[in-house]
Amino acid sequence: MSDSYSAPPSNGLVGAILATLFCCVPFGIVAIVKAAQVNSLWAAGQRAAAEQAADAARNWTLASIITGLAVGAVYFFVALNG
Repeated sequence: MSDSYSAPPSNGLVGAILATLFCCVPFGIVAIVKAAQVNSLWAAGQRAAAEQAADAARNWTLASIITGLAVGAVYFFVALNG
């Protein structure tokens, strides 16, 4: 099967949007931008760039989730103790 018929990588747009809404907005916005680039890069024939954008979107989404959880935990402990 030729590479031109393979499916594009998962862009992770839904996860990026959810991470933006519920976790960390600045990192989530970067994740949304990167996720939005995946399909257009793939359609333009820039396979490596599409893979890099998908990886970046996944990393920024993860960073948003981790940051949101960390800030929430700090807020919880500060509120609990003070």
